[in-house]
Amino acid sequence: MRVGEWNVAIGVVGGPGCGKSFYAQHRARQLLAQQPTYCIAHDPTMSIRGADVHRYRSEAELLAGLKAAPAGIHVLDVADGLRVVKLAVAVGEAAKRQPDPTPTLLVLDEIVAVGNMSPSYLDPAVQEAYAMRRHVHLGWIFCSQRPQQAHPSVWELSTELVIFRVPTRRQLDRLEDLGVPAATLDAIPNLPKHRHVVHRVSG
Repeated sequence: MRVGEWNVAIGVVGGPGCGKSFYAQHRARQLLAQQPTYCIAHDPTMSIRGADVHRYRSEAELLAGLKAAPAGIHVLDVADGLRVVKLAVAVGEAAKRQPDPTPTLLVLDEIVAVGNMSPSYLDPAVQEAYAMRRHVHLGWIFCSQRPQQAHPSVWELSTELVIFRVPTRRQLDRLEDLGVPAATLDAIPNLPKHRHVVHRVSG
């Protein structure tokens, strides 16, 4: 896939312990294997693990690490994921100016930890970065325990929903609002641990 065609916005939803974080990092590594990609992550639960994971305490440290060894998943260990979003946008903007741009992949283990995210609030910086992702070649993978936790726009503008087991009718109703078909909704409450279904969205 050419950089200019990169439109990756994958929302991963499911209850605690269902396998969201494992899936998110697995999918990130799949994308990294397809082409050279900068991967920047926010991991407040310390769920992203592996020999290819590099952790930093500041933006300057991460940028230096990314420059020295760009492969792998680069985690910025800060409380507010908004800092990670802004850093990923800056990396994407810089990469875009290169003759052969490298795309950037942003992994958010808990999207509710990003800029006071709520069903009724989406930080303007996040909104712009998400809506303009193709222009800076910035892919997204984000996790949420419930579809109601995050602002509707992050779901509605996604390209793909990866759905693990969600048990309540309210959560299923929200997924139905997002276009998940009835047959898929019927299967979701009975999914075994670490099993999921995928729903493609227009994005």
